[in-house]
Amino acid sequence: MAQVGYERYWSAPFALPAAGLALPAVVLRTSAATALREVVVLGQKPLFEHLADRTVVNVENSPLAAGNTALDVLARAPGVTVDGSDNLALRGRQGLLVLIDGKRQPMTGTELADYLRTLPAEQLKSIELITNPPASYDAQGTAGVIAINLKKDQRQGANGTVNLGYGRGVYGRLTTGATLNYRRGKANAYGAYTYADRRTYLRLTSHRVFYDQGQPTGGSQQEDYLATRTLAHNWKAGVDYTFTRRTTLGAALTGQGAQSTGQGTNAVTLLDAAGAPSRALVSGAYRNATTPNLAANLNLRHAFADSSTAAP
Repeated sequence: MAQVGYERYWSAPFALPAAGLALPAVVLRTSAATALREVVVLGQKPLFEHLADRTVVNVENSPLAAGNTALDVLARAPGVTVDGSDNLALRGRQGLLVLIDGKRQPMTGTELADYLRTLPAEQLKSIELITNPPASYDAQGTAGVIAINLKKDQRQGANGTVNLGYGRGVYGRLTTGATLNYRRGKANAYGAYTYADRRTYLRLTSHRVFYDQGQPTGGSQQEDYLATRTLAHNWKAGVDYTFTRRTTLGAALTGQGAQSTGQGTNAVTLLDAAGAPSRALVSGAYRNATTPNLAANLNLRHAFADSSTAAP
């Protein structure tokens, strides 16, 4: 006889007479080697969810969150491209509306890209790529909306996390930071700080040949080089109070101090019809930008009940 959590039982040999035989009760001894503990059922959302009007990238607990930034995750998201001028495009359309926790970000171009480079992917919960925005978004969102949702710790009491990420290509990239959260009853206070020291390197070589009626008429040889370094401090502090399951009042203060420096060269050589150099142009590119940013937000959120969720 065998039973999970108990030792196997073998009875002694016996003969069964025609009149029958009364056997003693069988007692199984417990076995620590096969004892079962609690059963834990784990579920994980798919990395990409394709809905009617949007694609949701579930960053939390995914391989995308390991050592990457928010911009790295966006660059790998379906339909999103980042051009050489750090402009975001969704399905080829620029002029996107970018939201972080439902709040519109006034930054665009390089300033927005620098901010996303200093936002660790470990702080992201999900990213929604909305290709057909509803009427609730303003006119800027007609090209598309990128809604970034940050993690929110729902545990009671004081909780915190510390993250450190380092990567290296030609140069090193360091991102580190910490988050703190204190929740007691309906009140919640939180804060976060991130420091980033990231260097990037771009080298582009292109060779072009121009034709007229199938015959080469000229061409060009181009060499681009650009190295940049960004030092950034990002911080956020806020409080929330949940009046009911559907109504929350919150206030938040966010800040950024970033300095980006870089230098590079652009060399173009014009070629004649035979491919021989005819003229050359060499120009330098330099960057020294400081982008301080401070924003305050006071928000009231209420979700109206529908017929299927009428409870307050």
